[in-house]
Amino acid sequence: MIVIWSTQPAIGSINARETLDAALAFAAYDQQVSLLFSGQGVRQLVPTPNAADAGAKNLGKLFNALPLFDIDQVYIAADEAKAMNLNPQSLIGSPELISNDRIRQLLLEATHVIRI
Repeated sequence: MIVIWSTQPAIGSINARETLDAALAFAAYDQQVSLLFSGQGVRQLVPTPNAADAGAKNLGKLFNALPLFDIDQVYIAADEAKAMNLNPQSLIGSPELISNDRIRQLLLEATHVIRI
């Protein structure tokens, strides 16, 4: 399993798009891919209807389409989502909130970890 771990915000860089591009590329070659969002990367899953006004692309539709590419494991650091007062039901892509212990376990189980 490949874990793509995103810790960078969506606005101000191309990191959000690179995260999705990497996930889709690996999935195209039948690799099992899990996405993990922590730190400022958590903000990538916050809906941004006026993303273009903020200098970013709206990737919400692509996040919601990940299951079509067999990318069903999307995780978000629960502690960080709570610290940012984010409502899990309002996040894009229906991510699963996981604890720091579960994050460590996920990273140990991975054959490769790519941190963006």
